[in-house]
Amino acid sequence: MFSKLNPHHQHLPFSQHFQLSRESEEEDARSTGAATTPDPIPTSENLNEFNSSGGTDGATIEVVRRPRGRPPGSKNKPKPPVVITREPEPAMSPYILEVPGGNDVVEALSRFCRRKNMGICVLTGTGSVANVTLRQPSTTPGTTITFHGRFDILSISATFLPQTTSYPVPDSLTISLAGPQGQIVGGIVARGLVAAGTVFVVAASFNNPELSLLAG
Repeated sequence: MFSKLNPHHQHLPFSQHFQLSRESEEEDARSTGAATTPDPIPTSENLNEFNSSGGTDGATIEVVRRPRGRPPGSKNKPKPPVVITREPEPAMSPYILEVPGGNDVVEALSRFCRRKNMGICVLTGTGSVANVTLRQPSTTPGTTITFHGRFDILSISATFLPQTTSYPVPDSLTISLAGPQGQIVGGIVARGLVAAGTVFVVAASFNNPELSLLAG
């Protein structure tokens, strides 16, 4: 039966034509109601007999079945992670600064700004200082008052600009203190502010401040 095969059935496209012919015969059989026997699928034994009978010069027939479905890994591939190599620098950063007893608080804050090359805005502070010299409003410019003894810090505020800033804004520190007898004093610190114990200062750093002129 295989000796009547056409020559074009001997090369690779044979599998596709073979499958299509089987489907067309089955469709014709269903439509006409005739009992048609499908052609048998060639096997390795039949092919060996076909080759040994001298029908061909050693050619073989190979039926290739195409795999169904998607190949593995064709979809839902994991996306590469997004790596941020550098975080943006924040406009302001909080700091808690500790000044040991016996050190000048104003000088310690100014030295910290120079070393970091940035400005800070002092928000609050706790601790005690001794022998405070304050500049208070007076009819005589430059009048100062010195308070001797130990005082607790009630409030403290200051602004220290970066060294690269050329704005004519002087560094100043304003403080309010409570004395041992319950008295409250305050003003702008005129000279050194020596810490009587450990002083903690909460501040926020900033860089490149912008000066804006507010016209009336």
